Amino acid sequence: MRQKGGFFYWVKIITILAVIGAGFFLSQKVLAEQNILINEIMYDLKGADDKHEWIEIYNPGSEAVDLTGWKFNDGDGATNHALNPSPENGSRGSMVIPAGGFILLAGNAETLIIDLPNYNGTIIDTVMSLSNTSAQLKLLNAQGIEIAAVSYDKNSGANGNGKTLEWDNNVFKESLAEAGTPGEVNGAATPPETPPETPPAQNDTASSTGENATPENTPNPASPVGKPLYQGGDKINFGDAVINEFVSDPADNEVEWIELYNKTNREIDLTGWRLEEGGKAKTNLSGVLGVSGSGRYKIIEKPAGNLNNAGDIIILYDSSGKIIDQIAYGDWNGGYLEDNAPTAPDPGSAARKFDGYNTYNNANDFAATLKPTKGGSNIIEVENEVSAEAKAKFDFASDIFISEILPNPAGDDAKLEFIEIYNAGRREVDLTGWSISREDDKKINLEKIATSTIIKAGEYLAFFRPRTKIVLHNDQGQIKLFQPLADKPVIIVDYKNVKEGWSYNMENYLTPLNPPLSGGSWVWSETITPGAMNVFKVANHPPEAEFNFKSPALINAPVRFDSSDTNDQDGDKLIYVWDFGDGFKNNLVNPEHTYLKAGIYKVKLAVNDGQATSTKEKSVKVVNSVDEMADVLDSRLPTGQAGLRGNDEMEGVFRNDKIIINEIFPNPEGADNGNWFWTTKATPGKENIISLAGSKSEVITKASMAVGAAGGYIETTLEKIKELDIGSLVKVKGTVAVEPGILGAQIFYIVGLPTGQAGSPGMQIYNYKKDFPVLKIGDYIEVIGELTEAQEELRIKTKDKNDIKIAERKLPPLALAAKGDEISEENIGQLITITGEITDKKSSSLYVDDGSDEIFIYIKQNTGITTKNLEPGQLVSATGILSRTQAGLRLLPRCQEDIVLINSAVELEPQVLGETALAGEWDVAERDKKLELFKYLLIMAGSVIIILAGLFIKAKRKN
Repeated sequence: MRQKGGFFYWVKIITILAVIGAGFFLSQKVLAEQNILINEIMYDLKGADDKHEWIEIYNPGSEAVDLTGWKFNDGDGATNHALNPSPENGSRGSMVIPAGGFILLAGNAETLIIDLPNYNGTIIDTVMSLSNTSAQLKLLNAQGIEIAAVSYDKNSGANGNGKTLEWDNNVFKESLAEAGTPGEVNGAATPPETPPETPPAQNDTASSTGENATPENTPNPASPVGKPLYQGGDKINFGDAVINEFVSDPADNEVEWIELYNKTNREIDLTGWRLEEGGKAKTNLSGVLGVSGSGRYKIIEKPAGNLNNAGDIIILYDSSGKIIDQIAYGDWNGGYLEDNAPTAPDPGSAARKFDGYNTYNNANDFAATLKPTKGGSNIIEVENEVSAEAKAKFDFASDIFISEILPNPAGDDAKLEFIEIYNAGRREVDLTGWSISREDDKKINLEKIATSTIIKAGEYLAFFRPRTKIVLHNDQGQIKLFQPLADKPVIIVDYKNVKEGWSYNMENYLTPLNPPLSGGSWVWSETITPGAMNVFKVANHPPEAEFNFKSPALINAPVRFDSSDTNDQDGDKLIYVWDFGDGFKNNLVNPEHTYLKAGIYKVKLAVNDGQATSTKEKSVKVVNSVDEMADVLDSRLPTGQAGLRGNDEMEGVFRNDKIIINEIFPNPEGADNGNWFWTTKATPGKENIISLAGSKSEVITKASMAVGAAGGYIETTLEKIKELDIGSLVKVKGTVAVEPGILGAQIFYIVGLPTGQAGSPGMQIYNYKKDFPVLKIGDYIEVIGELTEAQEELRIKTKDKNDIKIAERKLPPLALAAKGDEISEENIGQLITITGEITDKKSSSLYVDDGSDEIFIYIKQNTGITTKNLEPGQLVSATGILSRTQAGLRLLPRCQEDIVLINSAVELEPQVLGETALAGEWDVAERDKKLELFKYLLIMAGSVIIILAGLFIKAKRKN
């Protein structure tokens, strides 16, 4: 007999205690997280918003909370953005927010540190682009659970006046202080007060009489102090409570009424809520929506105003003014009459087909019934109604939906195309009688193509083309899902802008216990998941590492390594790791390094975008003296005319030692394979004098044809320059289309002839030292330099700013309006405009399709262009320089005016994003000199302020 207290007995006891302790710890952790609030919002500054926006997080609880792994949604509804712990992206401080503590989330942590020099607390960098009109912000914990969700709009204040919105325990109010109270108690917060006396109990049925009718200008009643509705764990979302049934045309001696229904598993306090009809009459609500039985329903009799028999709208608001549900019926024209619920003539009602049934399409959700059920389960009774037993068997429209479509697979379309459906409900569903179709409404019954007619809760079923016989169009199309015996589809999915090998997925994917928004947002994904959970993953494009330097190099002299030609198509923040081959490494973008010993070193640059790493390796030769450098370059010079071609590694290597390549004798009499000599005596256009240190001079009696001397450049045009060999010395003229420093620190672009006509070829102008004269768009210039190539793009390399001469000031060059399928390698360097629909958007890139083809538009940081007002589906006109990378062609806009949003809904002139449309064009020839001077003074003053602020911060840290 085993005695109590053996080894396994104590293992069991310890395990049980550990599980209990872990459960207690987790429950305490969850309770602590529920206290976190979004406390303050800086969404619309006086000046530029980009990189300066922030929100404040507050922990009013008694326990610290770790925000590691949490995410933030800035109002786009689709993407939850990660919080970057210190020191990523300039973040500062701990991810743990102490009891009673504050943390700021910033769109750009480094910028906010400068903006708020007096705030020394934690600043966490994340993606943030806050709307200046209205938005809903959310915080989600590491498990993806929504902890706080708040809504704001510009009517609450702080819209462009430099103030913030502060949470006052009920709603957001404009801050009293300029720039708000980051890291401090809100100045607009309502202090706790003695609770008012409990009002007399009210009936659950609200009326439009007495104080219940709210005047038009009366603010919304606030929730009780200290009990925020959408923060701290007590959130009500759109669709949690619904308008379940209503009577707009009552029978004789009856009244109009509206029924509400609670779809959640928790009570909903209606204090401060209201109903509003199309005439703006408001009915205040009170009481509670329960979680079971008749408590789930609430009847509002005689609502304020009148529900028009022919058609109207009913809107349900919560206490903060957020819309929870709205119903348009009959002939109410809200823009989509076909989506309106039906009218119900006397004595019937308009009711949801089942209690809480909600596909967010009123026409689909509601039916006119001859049997109103005030305060009870809806019963749809019409003539020729199918039996209740038949309906109970198949009507699960809120649970079954299309979740993924693959219209254009990378392989065989006939075998790989599929349509996937998903059961988001709690019970299995018999799909007998269900059907799918294209836009032609030729239905295919699912029981004929499925191996089983039963789809379990949370299960996916993918129907491939060999069984469905449905051919999905490769460009655009429509898929519909029907219930049995139904003429109208449960859901319609419209797809377009198809990408080969990508599937179309419902983005707001939710679990079976939380049914999805039918007809919600859809996105294309490179990850295909037939019969499984959708994965919204777009493949990362690795960066392209590239760098330049001067070789050979002298020992004990710094060598500058320039990585400005490194590129990342996705615009990700890059991490640079240099290995100089002598045991030293560096993480700067453009470092300098000094070699202490002569030799040949392998220099390796590794660039990482957070997901992938690209490397580039080159050799640098380090020599002991100038004479050795001369020998190296001497050995590189080929015979004959080939010796005339320049070399990036040769240019200017001796200038620090007062020695330059002064003269080349490319074509001597007799054989060309004679000796070459270095000379310190320059004789352009005269007899060569070979003067060497410590030796006699030797005169060569042959007139020099020195490269680089006057008359040594080939004068050509931008049209013909491509016919010349790489290394040719050229002279061209053109109009400045992009100023230096915009698309790259070492480059700018010229295009066109003096008239600036559209369609003229373009060319990149390069200078390693960034030595350019002051140039403006429209300057007509002459450039001399060497024709070189970088990343398969031609460019003219100049020595210094003296190689660029401004001939005259002219109007800006015109862009060539081009079609996507017309753009090719021949257009590289040209100024081009393309107009089309945005098909995809990232932080620094857009994809625009004009109907013929899609073009990639890359936004460089120095342009200052913001795309926060752009969304897929909008029509835009984009202008820029056509460039190429290893990944292909791309369009590079120059400034905000190059991205024009076209309003196709009304007949308006196209509007530049973030700007007011002004008449007229740039007039470069008539620049206002005083205005130019004022701009420069402003820039200088701003620079001084930034420097002083940096010194102040540095001194404060030392103290």
